[in-house]
Amino acid sequence: MQVPVNRPHAAEVRNHSRDGAMRADGNYGRQKNYEPNSFGGPAQSGQALWSPIEVRGLTGNHEPERHRDDDDFVQAGDLYRLMSEPIKRAW
Repeated sequence: MQVPVNRPHAAEVRNHSRDGAMRADGNYGRQKNYEPNSFGGPAQSGQALWSPIEVRGLTGNHEPERHRDDDDFVQAGDLYRLMSEPIKRAW
């Protein structure tokens, strides 16, 4: 259970998370939080975890489009080269 002021009011969340920050309950005590188990813990429900979405066109796994600037250093380097010498020295 989350801190009462931060918890959702429209649904009871059952994600079997434990040991989180600011727990406001008994943290499920010694209950098992894995499935399958023989201790009455979480069990597979058979319900879908998502709803279907209407799409048009092709779906699936696609190779990402690569760009010249797709790395961690291009934007930072471009910014550094735009700076004047006094600003560079202040860094």
